[in-house]
Amino acid sequence: MRHPTFFSNAQRKLSRTTSVSLRATQKSKGGRSGILRHRNFGFVALGLLVVFAALLGNSPTAKGYAVSNTDQILTTTGGGGLVGPERCGTDSVITGLGANGSGGALTRPFAQCTNLNDAVTSHNAGTGTVPSSRNWGTDAGTSLTTQYCSNTQALVGIVAHKQANGFMAGFQLICGALPDGSARTTSPTIFGWSTTTPPGTETIQCPTGMVTVGILGYSGGILDKLGFRCGTISAGTQATVSMTSASTVVYNSTLALTSSGGSGTGAFSYSKTGACTLLSSTLTAVGNAGTTCTVTARRAANTNYALADSSPQTITIQKATNTITFADPADRAWSSTPFALTISATSGDVPTLTSSSTSVCSVSGLNVTMLSSGTCTLTASEDGNINYNPANDATQSFVISPASGRSGFTGNGATIDGT
Repeated sequence: MRHPTFFSNAQRKLSRTTSVSLRATQKSKGGRSGILRHRNFGFVALGLLVVFAALLGNSPTAKGYAVSNTDQILTTTGGGGLVGPERCGTDSVITGLGANGSGGALTRPFAQCTNLNDAVTSHNAGTGTVPSSRNWGTDAGTSLTTQYCSNTQALVGIVAHKQANGFMAGFQLICGALPDGSARTTSPTIFGWSTTTPPGTETIQCPTGMVTVGILGYSGGILDKLGFRCGTISAGTQATVSMTSASTVVYNSTLALTSSGGSGTGAFSYSKTGACTLLSSTLTAVGNAGTTCTVTARRAANTNYALADSSPQTITIQKATNTITFADPADRAWSSTPFALTISATSGDVPTLTSSSTSVCSVSGLNVTMLSSGTCTLTASEDGNINYNPANDATQSFVISPASGRSGFTGNGATIDGT
């Protein structure tokens, strides 16, 4: 009897042992042979655990992440003797499940192990099946088509279908998103045989945040109970973290640092070197224009991921805008006494003042001398400095009126000509 796969993926249907016999034949002293029957497997458990330890010793090394075993789940009905547990390699998780079966009952189960890509968000390459070389029930019946989770999922549990006597008849996969087994979905496809006879179905799932990493069972001639070792994937490689804020900052001003990317739920933080100060995510330029500071974003580790840093970003300090403030001189009557103007620039340098009405007024520094009646037009300019750009010129005009009793005059001496 053949059954369709659940999220079948050809890349993960790597070769697995198809000829492992589950018929354990023993020779007695008298030369007789016999097939191990229902509930007689418990005595081999210790020896099998020794084999399991040897297998783990030859497992592939992790790729920066780790898959730790932290829990166990098991269906509750049926008898049989314990077989297993057997775990996938240290960098692998279970991504598919199959079994032999006959007459409405499952016999030998087997799980597909697959290691993960560095980001632990999808499968990379298969690492074989477990159990690898042991008898887990007889090999009676055909090897039913293995069902698989999708390429971005791992097995997190099953809905077990049980016969009236509690034996395993079939199952449905429960798959969860890598690396934490979240967003769980149950396959609509029943592997093996479904049953509505009590005890009916039983659902077993790994705790939140875990996926399956090993398999165990209780078996005699057929599979009584099926269970899994659950593990936590940790220290996965995060997706690329990138700085997204500007690469320039104006002298003596602030820049809000931003970043994106990474994986998991870790918070972002920042570090800097160079001519800036940093408070949380606010960068302040304190060096001269033309100097730089270097900023790196970090996304913190969480249960499933190691911390991750962005590439360093160089931030260049630019010259600031320079603005002249030129107070209105206000119209006034002629006087021979020079008066001072209020003029400043954001650069802190003193602006240069010039008169474009040299017959009406003259300047010395920021002082104005009135020469005659008329309109006096003055221009303030400032060339900037190492940290400030040149300012736009600022112009002010004011009217000089004749002294009291005069309709017009020229000169600023003791003698005034006019009428």
